[in-house]
Amino acid sequence: MRPEIELFRSIHLGAKSPLLDFVSLVFSWSALGWLPPLVALLLLLSPKTKSYMAPILLSSLLGGLIIVHAIKDAMPRLRPSNLSFAQPMEAHRQSSFPSGHTTLAFCTATSAFWVARRRGHKYVGGVVFPWAAMVGWSRVYRGVHWPSDVVAGACLGLLVGSLVEMAFRKFGGDGGEPEATPAQAQ
Repeated sequence: MRPEIELFRSIHLGAKSPLLDFVSLVFSWSALGWLPPLVALLLLLSPKTKSYMAPILLSSLLGGLIIVHAIKDAMPRLRPSNLSFAQPMEAHRQSSFPSGHTTLAFCTATSAFWVARRRGHKYVGGVVFPWAAMVGWSRVYRGVHWPSDVVAGACLGLLVGSLVEMAFRKFGGDGGEPEATPAQAQ
């Protein structure tokens, strides 16, 4: 049997429990295609957070919704839920490659990391990247993605989030530059 099938089986069926079923559902829902961009859009409306939400919104829309669906259309791949032993925990409509939930999570996490880092909040990466990794794990656990779909989604999300960061640095805009302290303003 292929190593990826065995890895899929071990994640998908290896440690089934009602608690992990619930945890996987929460993480999968947290990266539904519309949720991270909606949260970013709502935070863009707040005067306190609007100066740094634009890159996060752009990254999640561009990578997590547009690019990932173009790749899915161009590279059709059957999902592992078609395997005889699979017990998928949700319905699916599109190709398996890459994981859209994982791509969106890593686009959002990467942009949030870069924005927070520029603002001096280096701890944010320790929160957003584990969240994104758990989203990826949940997609395999729930039986709807191959591990390589998740790895590809994570790589794509890291790439898009970093390219959006580079674009905001090069062309300026509301990229979340650190606010001047009173001493710097004088």
